[in-house]
Amino acid sequence: LGAVGYASVNLDFFGLGADPGEDRSTDLNFEGAFIIQEIKFQLGKSNWILGADYNFARIDTTLDLGFPILPPFRTADQSSGLGVLASYDTRDNHFTPTNGTDALLGFRYYAEALGSDNDYYTGRAQYRTWLPIGDKVVLGLRGDAAGASDETPLYNLPFIQLRGVPAFRYVDQYAFTLEVEPRIQITDRWGVVVFGGVGRTAGTLSDLSESDTVYSVGAGFRYFLARKYGIHAGVDVAYSDDDFAFYITVGSAWLR
Repeated sequence: LGAVGYASVNLDFFGLGADPGEDRSTDLNFEGAFIIQEIKFQLGKSNWILGADYNFARIDTTLDLGFPILPPFRTADQSSGLGVLASYDTRDNHFTPTNGTDALLGFRYYAEALGSDNDYYTGRAQYRTWLPIGDKVVLGLRGDAAGASDETPLYNLPFIQLRGVPAFRYVDQYAFTLEVEPRIQITDRWGVVVFGGVGRTAGTLSDLSESDTVYSVGAGFRYFLARKYGIHAGVDVAYSDDDFAFYITVGSAWLR
């Protein structure tokens, strides 16, 4: 996998460890170039995959605090890091699974020796499994955990990723998410999904038990778009403590 790009992303920033329902935010912009390189190898004919990656980013961060007499706060950071990953994949379909598990562990180290402004590291663990219940129902379960060290720049910190929760709404040194999604096939072509999830962020692992829980629920429909490839597509509607949103989904909503 390889990618080179340039982006400018505007977000509402509520601060690290923001509480659900907090409505005071500032304008945040990330702008810059990035390079992504990843290579993965299947171990023989097993379900195990090992890989390595390299990430580079030069990002300008602009935070408008909303005070007329103060100019926006601006920083420029350069990150360059090498990572390793291991995954286990038994899914029967990579687009819309009906059975199997997809799990991943990843660790990336950013170093001044590689061209990064600071030495820091990030890690992540992801788990998705799909369990058939009879002929018409598939139960999906998802769990995500991510963490970062103290010197990590703002744009590389983990955040809660749930449908209905705005991106970067809840961000901190650690982020954890759990989600469940049953899919019910009504006819050969049409089906429905319902889903719900919870997430937490914390500055330290010891603070996780005392942090606020973020909730998200929703529902949607699926149409069996391509029988040859096993692809379902549809629309999801989701609600959380802070927002309402709809999504056009092709394949699984949990595709990385």
